[in-house]
Amino acid sequence: MSKPLKTTNLTSLKDQLEEEYSLFKKENVTPTEVELVKEIRKIFTDSHGDFNAKTIEDLILIRENLSRNTESLGEIIATHEMHCDYSYIWRKGKYAEDWLPMKSKLAEDLGKATTQDIDSKLTSALLQTQLYSMFHRRRADYLLRKVEASDRYIRTIDHRIAELRRQFLNNENG
Repeated sequence: MSKPLKTTNLTSLKDQLEEEYSLFKKENVTPTEVELVKEIRKIFTDSHGDFNAKTIEDLILIRENLSRNTESLGEIIATHEMHCDYSYIWRKGKYAEDWLPMKSKLAEDLGKATTQDIDSKLTSALLQTQLYSMFHRRRADYLLRKVEASDRYIRTIDHRIAELRRQFLNNENG
């Protein structure tokens, strides 16, 4: 976060967090990712009309578009997961590295440094990396839910295509 959260008013805190999240998202989400999510959302929205009235050709086109767009999300999900994992490892290493110097500094300043004092100062100092890690974890989870929803929709389309083929074959033979 670019500035510390200094408020006790819940509404003000919510507004500040939303503003910070928006800025963070602009810095950490690629335009390609934004466009893929918009395209998937558009496919869902446009194809939900009367699903049972869609032709096989329409269903195949919807399926192809979903498959193409969700395939690209896999790489983006992996990138967000990597950022989350690396940030976590870096933060833990930095925490361990800074423990003794922080203990010495607090002992000088306070006369005595408790584990809680040291932990509090280090956690506060590393809050930005923790938020960075959390953002990428949540973003990867969000994109994974998009992929899973697309997969369920593709299976629904496959089932509908199979049903239309069965009906076609019954009409041809009957």
